[in-house]
This record gives sequence, structure tokens and C-alpha cells, in this order.
Amino acid sequence: MAGGATATLALPVVDDTLNEPDELFLVQLLNPVGATLTDGEAQLTITDNDTATVLATPFLEVTEGGTGTGGPPFSSVATSLAFALDRPSQGALRFELTTAGGTAGAGDFTALNAEPVTFAPGATMATAVLNVTADTIHEDDETLSVVAANLQRDDGAGFMQTGDVFQTATQPTVTIQDDDAIVASIADMSFGEGNSGQMQVKIVTTWSGPTEVACNFVLDTADGTAMAGSDYVALVNTPNGLSQNGVATTSETNLNIIGDGLR
Repeated sequence: MAGGATATLALPVVDDTLNEPDELFLVQLLNPVGATLTDGEAQLTITDNDTATVLATPFLEVTEGGTGTGGPPFSSVATSLAFALDRPSQGALRFELTTAGGTAGAGDFTALNAEPVTFAPGATMATAVLNVTADTIHEDDETLSVVAANLQRDDGAGFMQTGDVFQTATQPTVTIQDDDAIVASIADMSFGEGNSGQMQVKIVTTWSGPTEVACNFVLDTADGTAMAGSDYVALVNTPNGLSQNGVATTSETNLNIIGDGLR
């Protein structure tokens, strides 16, 4: 190093894409000639520049599933929520999931409260389980949000906060698709006629299950051997519907029978 007090040593660093902690190594100066070493060792740090990002499908659809038993308590159906990393990580990554509000109520799913989700070292996929209530109620599709938070990495000394991040707004909206169709039916009925005036009877419609959404139709009568106006009062576009209380399974429509003295 004639005429100078410093020298530069080029050390190539391998640029990989692995998410990993900063790494250390030593450089040692050995066997000096014409000089004396006072500090012949330096610690160098390779700062990792590969931030891992947790990705989520913005919209997930799950089928409510199950046939139920006609009433609570209903069984539940386990569904998977999938999350991905944009690159593998040398250490395990963990975050927490919490369910948030939507149109789905507390009885439609089992809430998640800071539920841990872990990517194993080197893995790029992880799943969480959301239990959806398999009821038998006819209802609209319902939604809820899942919030991801507290992303940490374990580099060998336990899970700690790092520079790893979530994809912007990692709050997938989960749609619970209702699969409970509802069917209405009217059974044959027989009524006494009476000798005069009108007698009101009830036509009972039986529905295949309860509902939380509007279910309506209209009733019309058509003559058979009985004639409208002389034997009964005709029904024309008469509304019939099921109560949206999630409990009732029958509905009624009034029909007036005209009494006469004929045999």
C-alpha cells in the first residue's frame, strides 16, 4: 500500500430471494508482511432485502352445507381460508386472524379471535379453518370479514416483529352461500258446505322449512264441479306468503264457501 493508508477488498454477496434474517460473517487479516496488525478482524452484516408479503384472496365463497336436523343446535361445516406468501421464508411466519362484522350474524359462524395461522419454514401456503353453521333456514347469502394482524417471524429466538408485511387491506370478505331451498305445497282438503250464508275456511300452505327472506306467491281458484259465485267466492291473485321469522313453516289463506240448501 505504498503512499496510502487504506485498501479495498471486494466481497461478492449472493442476491437470493429468500426471506431471512440479517446474516453475519467475519473477515480476518492474516500473515501480515511489513506491517503489524492491531485489529485484524471485522464483523460484516448482510442485510436481507427480501420482505415477505402475506397475500389473501379478496373474496372467498363457502357453501353453508349440511342438511341440519330441522332446528337448533345445528352442526357446523369446516371451511378453509387460504393465505399465500409471495416468497419462501427461512423462519416460520405467524399472524393472527379475527372475524369482523358483516351481514352474517353470530349464529352463522364460529368467531375467530386472534386465531394463529403459521407458515412453516420454506412454505408459501397456510390455511385457517372457519366453521360455518349448517342450518336449514332459507336465507340470503351472508358476508363477514376476516382481519389479519400481528405478523411475526421466528428466526430461532422465538416469534418477533419483523419488516414483513401484509398485502394492502388483507381483509378477505367471506360470502356464506345459502343452500336451503324452500318448497311450498297445498294438500287436498274437504269442507262442509252449510245451508245458507258463507262459511270461511282456511287453505293451509305447508313450506319445506322456515325462512328469513320474503317468500310469496298468489292463489287463484279454478272451477271444477264447484262453481265460483254459487259454491264459493273466487280467489284472484290472492297473496300468500311465509313469515320471515325463521320459525314458521305454514301459512294460511281464507276461502269463503257459499252455503245452500241443495242436496
